[in-house]
Amino acid sequence: MFKILEDCRVLVFLVVLWCLCLSKTSFAARADEFNSDLDESFSAGYSQKSFAQSFHSTAFDEPVEETNKESWETWRFFKGFNFSTTYDSNIFLSRINQKDDESLIYTPTIGFARKGRYDYFQTFYDLSYVEYIENGKLSRFNHSIISQFGYYFPKLKIGVYNTFRPDTAYSIGERTELRSAEASRVIAYSDNALGKIDYELTSKVRLLYKQRYILFYFPTSSNNSIINKFSSQTHIFNPRISYRMAPKTDIYADYEFDTADFFEGGVYSSKSHVASVGITNQILPKTSVTLELGYRWRDYNNNDAAQDEGAYQFKAAASQQLTHKTSITLWATRDFEEDLDNITSTLSANRVVYYYGANLTWQISRHVDFQSGMSIGYATKDGYLMQTDPDNSSLSFTRRLNNDFYESNVSLNWNPRPFVSATVGYKYFKKDSSFKNFDYDDHKVITSLKFKF
Repeated sequence: MFKILEDCRVLVFLVVLWCLCLSKTSFAARADEFNSDLDESFSAGYSQKSFAQSFHSTAFDEPVEETNKESWETWRFFKGFNFSTTYDSNIFLSRINQKDDESLIYTPTIGFARKGRYDYFQTFYDLSYVEYIENGKLSRFNHSIISQFGYYFPKLKIGVYNTFRPDTAYSIGERTELRSAEASRVIAYSDNALGKIDYELTSKVRLLYKQRYILFYFPTSSNNSIINKFSSQTHIFNPRISYRMAPKTDIYADYEFDTADFFEGGVYSSKSHVASVGITNQILPKTSVTLELGYRWRDYNNNDAAQDEGAYQFKAAASQQLTHKTSITLWATRDFEEDLDNITSTLSANRVVYYYGANLTWQISRHVDFQSGMSIGYATKDGYLMQTDPDNSSLSFTRRLNNDFYESNVSLNWNPRPFVSATVGYKYFKKDSSFKNFDYDDHKVITSLKFKF
């Protein structure tokens, strides 16, 4: 009986994929809509690819006129349902003995919103159930509550945003210190809050202040005690001043101060400073560029656990409209990231990460668009690490820990009506390390049907 049910679920998965792929007006997911069974916030290059996708999608946006604002003086109620399927060729991110699986994700959504002439409020709740076909013990519920609140005055904008995810599964990605013998995923209670004040001092000068609070708690009820010690909360304080040199050219100076506090016995609490300057310029009607240069230094409260370090950073991107339906963005970044795995007296707690990539959008028709992206990353740490050869326990090697990351994705999006959309996509990821213990690759095929009521 159970075998019949499993076969039926596989059939549903294949039928949905077949229908979407062969539809005359098929699909595609943008990077931030690439739905799967796990939260990917810890994945390699997540922040770098988010920067690239954000610039790619907004490089040629025109300023929005705020006169004659539409307003809703009553509450509005929103309902929706998303059905997704995921095929994952390596659900445990293993080098050998890889196990694949299919998952079915059912996500009902409800929300409320109200918009006035100078204010707005909205909140949405997603309850998703992830059902694994081959590894039923991984099946679970995930939750997400997203709220936004804001005021808009002639020269002042105030916004508050919060995303709360209780009891949600995260892929460990590059947070390899969270890996356990049982799984390559963790269960976390997370909260991400942002407050933002944007003030137009003059017609050319803007003052912006952001403050964020980020919580990741790994409860012992769902994780082991070692993982629990990496629970942390981070406060981020971020003032910025920008100056409009020309109608489509802005320069800015930015400072960020972070405090990371580990609790439940964690020893990696730190303070971090980032000073940066940047420019965004639409140099031609169909060409837009951005460049940011900065320096980050991180001080640890306990220098017996990790040493203070610093390094320069940069972000650069150039976007070109090839035709009125096609655009491409080339981008590159250098970041100084914390890496708390395998720390020894000779191996740093931080690493330098380079990323290079490209994004392409093709608006095939009014209702159909094609998206693709690729990136190559390189991460290196100061110091040396010793590891035993996984294929021959009598051999061990001592060398620098360097990692290469390769990723590509293609996706198609079909929006025949405002209340329905279909998505199908493919993503490939490969990690090559100077220690083959950490090598793996992964293929994912994702489909999604979204309905709004």
